[in-house]
Amino acid sequence: IDSSVVVGNLASISDDPVTTLTIGFQEKEFDESAYSQEVSEKFKTIHHVLRLDEDQLLQALPTSLSAMDQPTIDGINTYLISRSANEVGLKVALSGLGGDELFGGYPSFQLIPKLIQRKKLLNCLPFMKWGVGLCKGLFPSDQVTKLEHWLQGKLSGAHEYYLIRALFCQDPLTHLFSDKTQVQAEIEKDYQRTQNQITHFATDDVFNQISYLETFHYLQNMLLRDVDMMSMAHPLEVRVPFMDHRLVEMMFNLPGKEKAGPAKHLLVDSMKSLLPQNVWKRKKMGFAFPFEKWMRGALRPEIETVLLSPLQQLEGLLSHHAVANVWNDFLSGRVSWSRPWSLYVLKSWINKNLS
Repeated sequence: IDSSVVVGNLASISDDPVTTLTIGFQEKEFDESAYSQEVSEKFKTIHHVLRLDEDQLLQALPTSLSAMDQPTIDGINTYLISRSANEVGLKVALSGLGGDELFGGYPSFQLIPKLIQRKKLLNCLPFMKWGVGLCKGLFPSDQVTKLEHWLQGKLSGAHEYYLIRALFCQDPLTHLFSDKTQVQAEIEKDYQRTQNQITHFATDDVFNQISYLETFHYLQNMLLRDVDMMSMAHPLEVRVPFMDHRLVEMMFNLPGKEKAGPAKHLLVDSMKSLLPQNVWKRKKMGFAFPFEKWMRGALRPEIETVLLSPLQQLEGLLSHHAVANVWNDFLSGRVSWSRPWSLYVLKSWINKNLS
């Protein structure tokens, strides 16, 4: 809905037709092209659809990885859509980034308040840790590991938020590196850093605290950085209307209770008259690729070769055995695609830039 809101408002003030772009997939659960087509028809935009499959992504990997100033698990989607924007002659584009952070579009806005409410109760029930053991085999092991860490107070930072956003919890992270003492020291430093962030935005308003963390941690430190990095590779300037300081200040000054509830209900309620009903009523999908499937298909030989091959620059730092275990856990369905993908990007980037 965020991008649709941007398109609708831009079309209402523009004398010329707006140009819109989206990525389409054969995998229906990831394909938003039908909805973007509805938006295009309503606002009479000049619409372009980039049809992407795993073979095309494989071909684009070398150049997209080369565009990274630093290794990141995100950004390839922005790289490809920015390339398409450049090909149709655009120099500036608008993004819907920021809507989820300000209006409560992420699952964290629903999950974290429940975790905080139930933490004391669960700690009083000793059989809960025994119950976690029963979950093994029923759910992916990375989810069970996060549950165990949460019950033990290992939050990957000073708040439940950091555990939810963590790629690797404390124990799996420690296993990845050869120097366990150094890893533990870095974990403690990270805890202090995140504690300072929490203290800086001291509030009992859980919704606004999550909004602050999503904005100044996930959005600022990764999404905006990656969009800037990948778009300028073409070159394309991407602007983010939701990050206008007046809107940000207004949203942070609203009590969380007015924003809590169904995801982004304030944004939906204020903008649904502008948008097609199918767009504002549908479930959030997000701008993601079908990595879970593609990494078992056309991408597998490339990723497997990188992950399972020793890298001289990482000798004595990263455990080759632990990296292989992450890949095997993914193939077995025990961890999500993001774990091995992050290690693939890290090793590929280091091999290219630090050889």
